[in-house]
Amino acid sequence: MRNAFPCIDPAPSCTAKPPPTPRSSPPTCARTLTDAERKLWQRLRGRQLGIKFRRQHPFQGYVLDFVCLEQRLVVEVDGSQHAEAMQQDAARTEVLTRAGFRVLRFWNNEVLMETDAVVEAIVGALNPSSPPHRTPPGNFSPFPSRSPRPAPTPSEPRMNPDHTRALLTIALMAAFADGHQDAREREHVRRIAESLSSAAGADFITLYQDVLLRRVKLEDAAAALDAPELRQLAFETAVGVCDADGHHSADETAFLERLAALLGLDAGRAHALVDEADALADAPVDGALPPLPADPAAPPPAASAATTPGPDQAELDRMILNASILNGALELLPQSLASWAIIPLQTRLVYRVGKAHGFELDRGHITDFLATIGVGLTSQYVEQFGRKLVGGLLGKVLGKTGRALGSAATGSAFSFATTWALGQVAKRYYSGGRKLDSAALKQMFAGLTDEARGLQSRYQPQIAERARTLDLKQLTAQLRG
Repeated sequence: MRNAFPCIDPAPSCTAKPPPTPRSSPPTCARTLTDAERKLWQRLRGRQLGIKFRRQHPFQGYVLDFVCLEQRLVVEVDGSQHAEAMQQDAARTEVLTRAGFRVLRFWNNEVLMETDAVVEAIVGALNPSSPPHRTPPGNFSPFPSRSPRPAPTPSEPRMNPDHTRALLTIALMAAFADGHQDAREREHVRRIAESLSSAAGADFITLYQDVLLRRVKLEDAAAALDAPELRQLAFETAVGVCDADGHHSADETAFLERLAALLGLDAGRAHALVDEADALADAPVDGALPPLPADPAAPPPAASAATTPGPDQAELDRMILNASILNGALELLPQSLASWAIIPLQTRLVYRVGKAHGFELDRGHITDFLATIGVGLTSQYVEQFGRKLVGGLLGKVLGKTGRALGSAATGSAFSFATTWALGQVAKRYYSGGRKLDSAALKQMFAGLTDEARGLQSRYQPQIAERARTLDLKQLTAQLRG
């Protein structure tokens, strides 16, 4: 059974598929493709997704719309919503599931009007590590658990699976709110959903696909957050996601205003939060990096780093390490403002490294460099937030701060490692005259991120001390210039 695509009726020009051939009869000859099937086949044929798909493939008396036999994945395009067709689709899916297939179903109008999103959902399902995409039967709600539970006390609201799903839904909706995310950024977000699914043992890749295909509603996500602290957290997270790649757009402004209204937030306070985030998002990239009160002893250079003429490499290593410690410390603080400061610090770090090697960089170049190595600004903020959720960091919201503090290692280690690897990749890239290609940069970043995870435990005392003594207002004032 299928959930309906919200707000859009099936395209009238698209005819429904005929009922499946009874299992006792052999499959008949291939029928004419619908408009939607023809459009999707243009994207699947010829191994365009790196793997072979077949169309109108006979199987146990059925004719499958599209199938990848290697991955045991069936893609069906449905053109009717009446009860009989739904029952037939459900029976067909049951047969295929028993035979070891995973089944993806899309409406005709989804394929015709959201083709890229449909293809991305298929690509996600082709990844063996991704959980199967199964559409729930009946009237779909992404937050199904509504059983009575003891009301949380005002001072100690607890996170439950409905809250986690609602918060991630809002974060993902914010990531796509501007409607202009390029393919690299969407791919980064998809990989994050896969990674979080693996870490949490939950099906976040399906949530990503449902958000991309507009199968979930912002109203439902907002309604699932039943504590003021959770609603405040959701809004602050959405603001951070929208502003991660710079001052938010008109579409993102409309999204944030709608979200604030659905969450029941005071309009004046909501606007003040947005203005504060905008000021950080617009912070100049060419400013100085805040130094640590006392530099850590003997910061090691990255393994295999070559000695090159030019700027003092030890000084650059110290600057990169200091920035990494600072960003790790920011993730230990309860205020959302702390997380908002991480990306401006990373862009400023890349600027300083480039300038040390004679390159005057602007914000657009830095953003493109980050996307090339696999660090999308929007997706990075989503990942920081998602890892806190699955790692327990947001398991218990603290009073008026609107954020939570629990097992702090997850977010802090992620920010430290990402910042250190980013700085080291930038150092090698600009010292080599910007001659590395995108594949080499991505591979280098992945290796250095693994190396940084080992370093993080060594510098954990400095990270904790920096968090204890950090004046956040002074730091953000410095960033704003």
